[in-house]
Amino acid sequence: MSGSKTVNSPLGAFGVTDLQSQLPSLEGEFKASAAVTAPKVVAIGTDGQVATAATNGTASLCVGVAIKDASASGRAKVVYYGIAENVPAAGSVAAGDILKRSATTAGYVSATASPAAGEAIGIAINASSSNTVDVWVCKAV
Repeated sequence: MSGSKTVNSPLGAFGVTDLQSQLPSLEGEFKASAAVTAPKVVAIGTDGQVATAATNGTASLCVGVAIKDASASGRAKVVYYGIAENVPAAGSVAAGDILKRSATTAGYVSATASPAAGEAIGIAINASSSNTVDVWVCKAV
């Protein structure tokens, strides 16, 4: 019997190559209180609408990463659990780092060694490259 365990498809083992297609994610649509440019961390306001998350010096409830642009009063598609690719990162991020909102740039993530309660957004799947990182969004971190 001759055979190979090598997957020769250029589309990968499941017919796709991107992480969002290969791994499960939970997504929802939220009304945007202001224009949102994906992929950015978004926070929900007291009105139940999302906007690009402010820097971590400003109190806000981050719900996930927008994966589709939205205009003000439009619908923002948000990953609240699972994979968000090419999320902008401030500073150096290593694979496995816990991520929180950036202290310097709204909508960006940054690495943290000891997040405060509720501050973590997720975990870096890879090291940052060209100031972006793939994120496993998991607010329970």
